[in-house]
Amino acid sequence: GELIGLTFRPDQEVTGWHRHPMINGQVEDIGVITSADSAYSQLWMIVRRTIGGQTRRYVEVMVPFFMPADLTAPTASGAWFVQSGLRYQGAPASVISGLAHLEGQEVAVLADGIEHRKLIVAAGQVTLDRAASDVIVGLPMRARLRTLSMETQVDGGTTKGQAKRADGVLIERLYATGGSVSCNGAEPEDLLFTGQEALTSNRPLLSEPKRVTVASGHADQLEVELVCDNVYPFTLTGVSPHVHMRESR
Repeated sequence: GELIGLTFRPDQEVTGWHRHPMINGQVEDIGVITSADSAYSQLWMIVRRTIGGQTRRYVEVMVPFFMPADLTAPTASGAWFVQSGLRYQGAPASVISGLAHLEGQEVAVLADGIEHRKLIVAAGQVTLDRAASDVIVGLPMRARLRTLSMETQVDGGTTKGQAKRADGVLIERLYATGGSVSCNGAEPEDLLFTGQEALTSNRPLLSEPKRVTVASGHADQLEVELVCDNVYPFTLTGVSPHVHMRESR
C-alpha cells in the first residue's frame, strides 16, 4: 500500500530510501514504462481511494521532475506538487470542474503559479477566490526531511557527547520556495514571506542559500527538520546548522 522510492546516484555516492505517503490512497500495483518521447521513465500506479463512501481505483501517473520554463527568471508556473491532480488551461475561470474523482476531498490549488487556499470539492468542482487561466488541483502533499544527528570535529575533539543547540540554519536550495525549518523539535520558522508581494504574478523560485534564525534548546542530538506542505517545488541541496555546545553533565 505504501509507495517507497530509492534515489540511487553512484556517481555522487548517494543511496537514499524515501517514503511517499498518500492522503486517502493505497498503491495496489505499479509499472514503469518509457515516456512517449523517450526522455524519461514514467511510473504508473493503480491507487485505491475512498470517494463518496465508496472504494474507487484510479490509474495515476507521476509527472516528470519539475524544471522552470524560464531558467533566467524561474517561477512556480506549472509546478505539479499534488496527488491525483488535474490541470485546467484556458480562458480565466473561477469555477474548475471535472473533479468528480476527488468528490468531498480537501484539495490544494495552484492558480496561475500562486498557491490558493485549500478547497473542498463539491458536485465535482471548486470555486476559486479569483479567476485564473492555469490551474492545478489535487490532493495536498507534505514533504518532510529530518537529518540524522549532526556531529562535527571542533577544537579539542568532537561534538559527540556534548549538549548542542543551533541558533541558525543555512538552507541551500534549487528552484525552490516555501517550506519551514526547525531544530530539535522547536517552533518551525517559515522560509517564505509574502507580505510585500502581490498575488497577481507567478511565485518566483530561488536558488541562493538562505540563513534562517531558529530557536532550540540544548540536547545531545542535533537534528534539523524541513517541512514543505504547500504546492510549490523545493529541491534541497544542503543543510548547515550554526552549532553552539556545552559540556553534558
